[in-house]
Amino acid sequence: MGYINKRKFFTILSLLLLMLVLSMTSISAASLNSSNISVKIYSTSVATHTSSSNTKSVAVTAPTISLSLTQINEGLSRVKTFYNSYHRLPNYITFGTSKLTMAQFQQNITSKGQLVGGLSLIQINDGIPRIQTFYNTNHRLPNYVTYGTTNIPISKFKLIMAINGSIINLNRLLAFKPIYITSDNIRNVKIDNERVTNIINGLNALGLKAYNMGLGPNYHIEVLQSSQVPKNALIIDIYGGADAGVLYEMGTAWYKSIKGTRSVFTVFWPPSKVITGLDFLERAHDDNYSPPSFTGLTHPDQYLQQNGYRYMYSDVISTIVNSIFYEATH
Repeated sequence: MGYINKRKFFTILSLLLLMLVLSMTSISAASLNSSNISVKIYSTSVATHTSSSNTKSVAVTAPTISLSLTQINEGLSRVKTFYNSYHRLPNYITFGTSKLTMAQFQQNITSKGQLVGGLSLIQINDGIPRIQTFYNTNHRLPNYVTYGTTNIPISKFKLIMAINGSIINLNRLLAFKPIYITSDNIRNVKIDNERVTNIINGLNALGLKAYNMGLGPNYHIEVLQSSQVPKNALIIDIYGGADAGVLYEMGTAWYKSIKGTRSVFTVFWPPSKVITGLDFLERAHDDNYSPPSFTGLTHPDQYLQQNGYRYMYSDVISTIVNSIFYEATH
């Protein structure tokens, strides 16, 4: 429980790793060592990578369409624009009258078989289990990966993987947070469960795994107290109303002690009051759990942010799915 479906995870994460390339303003001939990348789909060339004294041959499948460095840089810019707008990669990218799938576009970058950042495929594969061990212990990625006396920053290591197009079991990185969803009673059991199911289906389509942890006023607490929910989980709480007492509770030492290292993201579903820019959120009429002296919460949006929480207000499933996807992958 809490692990991502391997096939879907590999697909979406390998594509997302490609997005790390987008932070580069250009790809130089020094990094690619070629002005054009050879064609021939389904044909295979063999590139030799050397790690220390070991030499191995690795098969590299060539892309369908040859792209110049200028085209690759221009394509990366368009992919980045699409991703920033829709929080996902496009299905394909067009060059003139030709359409390349994202896999083919990635192969155009990786098919030359060059060492990238001084690391070979063998060395990259050597770093993966070490990252896994660190992650299992600390529930985060390390700051760098060590090779001898050299420390490779984790951001550069990810970039190297993306450029090299390494065929790696990326599921071992556990880069996505497992998602656990709770919901308040908003309409009725059938409609509320359907809402959660639709969100889960949307996340599944993006390669993420999510779980419905139940409906009712106390599940947002029970999920944090469950031993079945891992320490790196992303908790999604859906509310049909903005309850000042519940929001205040999220900032208390007790709540943070049961939350631990998990992340909590709040979804306010209409007819919930919009808390953004709200000066004061009064105590809920059915609040029978806050102290008698509690009358409400001043600037509830700022209160959540100051305590490290993010939230959204929407009744559009696709918008909610995209926001959860962002939270689970950042």
